[in-house]
Amino acid sequence: MSRIVSALPGRIRIRDRALRDRTRLARIEEALAGLEGIDGLRPNANAGSLVLHFDAARIAVEALEAKVDSIVDAELVRPRPSAGAR
Repeated sequence: MSRIVSALPGRIRIRDRALRDRTRLARIEEALAGLEGIDGLRPNANAGSLVLHFDAARIAVEALEAKVDSIVDAELVRPRPSAGAR
C-alpha cells in the first residue's frame, strides 16, 4: 500500500497516521537515510508525514518510490509495543 502522496524529481512526501508515532517515524527515517541519493529528510510527527529530498540524477523517482514503499510498509506492519511494555 503506497503512502506516497506526492512525488516529484528531487522530492517525495509520505503521509500516514501511523507516522505520528515518533518511534516508528524515527526508525523509518533511519532506514531511508541509508539509501543512496538521499540528500535530506524532514519528518513531521504531528502531521504524520516525512519529506525526502533526493538527487534525481543518482536515483530515479520510480526506483526510490519502490524502496520507500517497501521500507515504510515493513515498519508499519510491525506491532506497536503495548503501553505497559518497557
